[in-house]
Amino acid sequence: MPDVMSACRVLIRFFLLRLRDPHELCAVSQKQLAISIKALHKGISLLQRTDVITLTSVMKSAKLPQHIKTRGDDKNDKPDEEKERKASKKLSRVDPVSCMVEQLMSPIRGTRRTKYKEEVEPIKSVNSDGDTTIVHITDPSREIQTLFMDSILTVLHELNAGEILLDVCCELTHLRRYIDRCQEALAGGAYAVPTTVGEAVSTRNSLQGLMNDLHIVWRVTSMPLLEPMTSARLHKVATVVMSCLFASVSVAASNSVLAVAAAAQIKGANIQKDDDVEQYAMSIVQKSLDNYNAVATVIKNSTRAGGHSLQTST
Repeated sequence: MPDVMSACRVLIRFFLLRLRDPHELCAVSQKQLAISIKALHKGISLLQRTDVITLTSVMKSAKLPQHIKTRGDDKNDKPDEEKERKASKKLSRVDPVSCMVEQLMSPIRGTRRTKYKEEVEPIKSVNSDGDTTIVHITDPSREIQTLFMDSILTVLHELNAGEILLDVCCELTHLRRYIDRCQEALAGGAYAVPTTVGEAVSTRNSLQGLMNDLHIVWRVTSMPLLEPMTSARLHKVATVVMSCLFASVSVAASNSVLAVAAAAQIKGANIQKDDDVEQYAMSIVQKSLDNYNAVATVIKNSTRAGGHSLQTST
């Protein structure tokens, strides 16, 4: 388990780095990175088959970075390679300190595994005298999965993943527009929703990107990473959720404007009905409500929120 956690730590650190700095050349999108973090936390695969095939083909066709050299690149570097091999042989592949810490922390992590044991149905047996014996058998695979999930959650907290992912949500390209509009409204302005055909068309053309951003927010809010719910973090979470709700209202308003304009045959509103666009709009509204409910539950159950509620925070 320590070796597996060390490898997962490297992966999670890379995912967080690429999520925080998406402008660097990376074949994996922010949505896929967020899904990968959630998949590690759940211990199951969450990527669709099409995404797996696409990422596999991209990795096969990708080139190695320039600072990585293979054996056939430069024959003059053989002496240096031999020195590196001798030095690497002297180093231990397993850090004894990390192994000791991992074993000392395992009893603490094991206290959260009781809820999974209840899911296993007990086995009832009746002897010749008619006495019934109930035997509770723990599923070993579930035990391993639970231990893995708790260890990944510990790694995420150690890397400050909750704060990093919240900052990523605040800087998402399409959602950032609605965050700025919400902040302007809170500063004394008005909540500007699409009222003209041009604004409605502009909103409709960005539905797919907005839906991807809301999916990233959902991956973050659905993981137990929002605690401790300090005042600064509560304000940041409330801003993100309020922006998601405002985005769904804007999408609904743009659809209404385009429907009225198409019925009145206004110039510039000659847009055919697209089932994909309608599905995007429905997904945006539903995912905004999911984000709100998830954050409201976290705040309600939080001991650090200080009695706040999401309604008053937003």
